[in-house]
Amino acid sequence: MAAYADFDDTYIISAAEMLVARVAAGSRAQAILNALSPLATATQEVPRLMGSDADTYTLAAGANVDSVLAAGGVRGHKFLSVLLAAKGA
Repeated sequence: MAAYADFDDTYIISAAEMLVARVAAGSRAQAILNALSPLATATQEVPRLMGSDADTYTLAAGANVDSVLAAGGVRGHKFLSVLLAAKGA
């Protein structure tokens, strides 16, 4: 399991990787994407729509990770773990 500090990073996420993360997040996926939206390089309206969520996201220490985890609860950790694994692949 990834440690909290491991999530502080920049993620360049493809549509296919985001789909896998959405599945891991289940019913909390939209809330997580809404929390991620302000952290994307492309300005998007909330809610983020499937297909427009492939982007570069920068999660800085503390508040950014907290906002994503709070939006997704346990599923937020699964979602970020998928993105972290995709980054390392």
